[in-house]
Amino acid sequence: MGRSAWRPKLGKGNARTEEEWLNLKAKRKWATRNHEFKELLDRRKGMSNLPADDVSAFRRPPPVRTPAGDFKRRLRSLHGGTIRVFDNTISIQDFAANLSAPTEDILEAMKYLGEADLSPTSMLSREDAEILASELGCKIVEFKPRLDDRTRTEVADVEVLKSLPRRPPVITVMGHVDHGKTTIIDWLRKSNIVKGEVGGITQSIGSFKVSTRAFDGKKSHLCIIDTPGHAAFQQMRERGANVTDIVLLVVAADDGPLATTLEAINQAKHATIIVAINKIDLPNADVVKTKKKLAEVGVLVEELGGKTQCVEVSAVKGTNMEVLVETISFQADLLDLHADPSAPGEAVCLEAYVDKKTGPMAKAIVRWGTLRPGDIIVCGKTHGRVKFLRDEHGNNLKDAPPSTPALLCGLRECPEAGSDILVVESEREVNKVLRSREEIQSAHVDLGQEEAVPMEERNLPGDLYQTAAVFIIKAVDQGSLEAIHVALQGLEKKGVKMYILSSSVGDVKRGEANIAYRMNATILALGVKTDREVPPLLAEMRGRWKAERAVPGSGVPERAFFAIRNHRVIYRLLEDAENICKMKAITKYRDVVRGTATVLKVFNFGPKIGLILGCRVDDGELTIKAKARVKRGTETVFEGPISSLKIVKDEVMKVSSGTECGVGMTGAELIEEGDVIETFEVVKNDFESLPTILST
Repeated sequence: MGRSAWRPKLGKGNARTEEEWLNLKAKRKWATRNHEFKELLDRRKGMSNLPADDVSAFRRPPPVRTPAGDFKRRLRSLHGGTIRVFDNTISIQDFAANLSAPTEDILEAMKYLGEADLSPTSMLSREDAEILASELGCKIVEFKPRLDDRTRTEVADVEVLKSLPRRPPVITVMGHVDHGKTTIIDWLRKSNIVKGEVGGITQSIGSFKVSTRAFDGKKSHLCIIDTPGHAAFQQMRERGANVTDIVLLVVAADDGPLATTLEAINQAKHATIIVAINKIDLPNADVVKTKKKLAEVGVLVEELGGKTQCVEVSAVKGTNMEVLVETISFQADLLDLHADPSAPGEAVCLEAYVDKKTGPMAKAIVRWGTLRPGDIIVCGKTHGRVKFLRDEHGNNLKDAPPSTPALLCGLRECPEAGSDILVVESEREVNKVLRSREEIQSAHVDLGQEEAVPMEERNLPGDLYQTAAVFIIKAVDQGSLEAIHVALQGLEKKGVKMYILSSSVGDVKRGEANIAYRMNATILALGVKTDREVPPLLAEMRGRWKAERAVPGSGVPERAFFAIRNHRVIYRLLEDAENICKMKAITKYRDVVRGTATVLKVFNFGPKIGLILGCRVDDGELTIKAKARVKRGTETVFEGPISSLKIVKDEVMKVSSGTECGVGMTGAELIEEGDVIETFEVVKNDFESLPTILST
């Protein structure tokens, strides 16, 4: 049949034997050396459990992949990529994100270029980025937003600015908690805000309009921002300081400058500071000492040769309060503040919250132009049309000129506190501005941010779920939400473990209660309400869990931390959070001491018997084979079971308190006279579950 004769096919029924495969491979030289096949054949003979036609043992092993080789292959795969550079700089992690490559690979590539001391957040200049891109075979593209963003108006020409109408000053009252900031504002407004504050502390940022007279005698007003003094509200104070012209620094004469005072001084460096030394009517007030302490932290008042004006007041009794108003008016006159009320309105969102009836609300201070109902506005990532403007008393405003505090309604979503509110001409311009901002944001890819995952789909790491407290945070406004996050981060730095499942503004909803039940989470709420249908749902869930748990072997998941903890004061919430974290961190088992004894004498009876400890039982009882530890002061020098107990010559099972006995412990050569023996039992923790609903 010649060369086209029949050849055996591979497959079922025609499978070649082992010898046929070897001969075929040897003839066609499929391997480098014939002795390799002989070696394989010898190995094959010992594999009697494999089928005769299985040739897996003769397949050539895959090539060995080295880390260096893998790295080079990954870099070759980046060839042809594009990197967008914004503002002529780019971080290492943004560079990697543009190429969809691991940050570690880009750092390794920079090491080859001689830059070893870099981190993922290190910034590369345009030149360095071009060198790296050239090595990787990529190209650099300068990113420019296709559309212009809308930003605040900045008037560079001083003469043009001075030709505009004058505007009242914005004054931010700052200082330590309980130093009398709100009491001073109450005197200025002839109100009583302090009486209505929960816990006697301010927990939200407030803005007010106070009628007064300018230094030239004309009628005017002051725009006053009241900031919280509690340490947790740092970001609120920063926002107040950023929009202010004058900072009224309140310092109690009996305390002097404290932690929050120092923070306020640092935040107010760009503004004019007026010091109000309050509570001068108290018996332990020391004004001179307070001024010296202020000088030590960088605030030198006029009496001590500085330029900072200082007024000694008692807000409760009204002492020197008129002088304080005159000082503020005089300082505002020196600043010579101007704005254009005919321009489109520009404001800053100090605070934002959700109202059940009206939707998202924003507390704002107008900085330029005039805001009016009906204006189309952009605020951060959201937008809307102004439905109404209200003053601090709830009265509707026809317009809000510069330096006017206003409550604004009409935004589609709750904006981020601190965002600029800008009036635009049309909905089309709104879309352009928002697209431009999205483009700019996407240019700065932040690999550190977690991808948004719905609460129901989140899976906690097993060990974290066992030891960390899981929280859902609810607050009445964005500022309080920020404050809670900052304070909880402070707890984490102390070693407290926690996991925040979600955080949002508004009342506690039924869906959040369901998620908290499934995740064994605690809902921490500050100043919010609970939907009417939630309490009966919680009672039903807790009852169902207890009933299922009572069934032996049911394997019901733990639900002891499922609860709603609603607080009116932030420090109560933080104390509660810390206690819950400590409860969750407690291990499932703990040691319970059952007896203690003091070693009076150590007897050595040779290699057969070993050491016998002459002891006196001080508390509880010692039992045979009990777990024991020997302590010398606070140090544990030995741990092991009690092997024998004797009273005189009689062996006993246990020895009670007040009795002397001999104790045998194997391997106890390190024990000395005066050491204390503790016997203990390992028991399972069984603490009570949290109350389903708690309000403070």
